[in-house]
Amino acid sequence: MITGLAMNGSERQALSLFWKMQLAGVRPNDIAFIGLLSACSHSGLVDEGRWLFNRMDNHFEIQPVPEHYGLMVDLLGRSGHVREAVDFVKNMPVQPHPGLWGALAGACKIHGEVELGEEVAKKLIELEPRHGSRYILLSNIYATSNRWDDMANVRRILKDRKVPKGTGNAIVGNDSQSSGHEIHS
Repeated sequence: MITGLAMNGSERQALSLFWKMQLAGVRPNDIAFIGLLSACSHSGLVDEGRWLFNRMDNHFEIQPVPEHYGLMVDLLGRSGHVREAVDFVKNMPVQPHPGLWGALAGACKIHGEVELGEEVAKKLIELEPRHGSRYILLSNIYATSNRWDDMANVRRILKDRKVPKGTGNAIVGNDSQSSGHEIHS
């Protein structure tokens, strides 16, 4: 129920239900914490999310799984605590997957953390050297900060290594049309 509320825009109700469960003596499970952390992430409730995550293991005896760690990274990244999110990932007891690093790089780009974004994007390239979108991400981070020479260098490396850029697509249309035109590149 907590997860359902969190997924449907009722984040505060999800947290309220958690507190009611506590008063009634009902112990949450790992799935409830996925909903709770998601609710905190989408509501910008950083302190509450930290508190819940820190209590999972030592109070509720629930061992966090990769989804819980990912939600904490999402919570911190969305709220602009990008450096804390990177430190969190570096100190996780589980191996972070490339998607987690990708989310971090995106948060760095959004919040203007260019140097940190560069570090994270380079880690992604190290993990997935044949994944063209990782190079494009680094190139875009450089472009955002007007580092045109660095951007051109990344594009050159991408070409020299013959890394496929992958395909992209977009639906082009406006809100008054029920269908659009699909473009592949």
